[in-house]
Amino acid sequence: MTRYLLFASNLLGFGLTALAFASGGKPWLAAVLLLFAGFWVYASLRRWDWSVTLGLFVAYGFIAAGFLLDLSPALLFPAAFLLLAGWDLSGMQARLRLADPGEDTTPLQVRHLLRLVLTLLVGAGFVWAALTLHLKLSFEWTALLAILVAFGLGRLVSRLLKRA
Repeated sequence: MTRYLLFASNLLGFGLTALAFASGGKPWLAAVLLLFAGFWVYASLRRWDWSVTLGLFVAYGFIAAGFLLDLSPALLFPAAFLLLAGWDLSGMQARLRLADPGEDTTPLQVRHLLRLVLTLLVGAGFVWAALTLHLKLSFEWTALLAILVAFGLGRLVSRLLKRA
């Protein structure tokens, strides 16, 4: 189940990014990205684990370039979510390969997929809020929010490290 979702999310993410470039008048960049997606499929079938992270960096580089070139955010945001989900699922797939062949990993996969979907939905909600609500914050409020985010992330990391 995880392997199929992994391939589907990555191929759909690469495809949406290539479609954004092709519809934005950059078909040669779309072709380069599709060639890289073909390499990614080959490397994934060969179980080259390093290729997944390389694919994420290259795809996010294309997505960032797409935003700089004012390509369609309606294609680039879902592509970014799908590629990030694919990267997460590839790590899950690598861990599942280490499991005992007789062990039933279905409950573990279901829990992981539920957490992944919840995380992606929260992220999509923030993206939607950022695109629709245009708040004008002064520098002081922005600095305060940045400090609160840094503090919250620090607390989250320290809590996770204590648990491990």
